[in-house]
Parts: sequence; C-alpha cells; structure tokens
Amino acid sequence: MRSHPKIDKKRFLDLTRILCILQKKSYIEKL
Repeated sequence: MRSHPKIDKKRFLDLTRILCILQKKSYIEKL
C-alpha cells in the first residue's frame, strides 16, 4: 500500500463510494 499512496487513496475512496451506493440501494429495497 505504501508503494503508491495516491493510487491507493483514490481506489479506497472509490470503493467506499461504491459501498455507500450499494448500502443505500439495499436499504431502499428493504423499505
């Protein structure tokens, strides 16, 4: 992870964003 901090940070942010979207979708579907 320390070899490319910028890339990892960007990828991490993308993953968190995707997870948030998926959680919102599942939450809406449950309702």
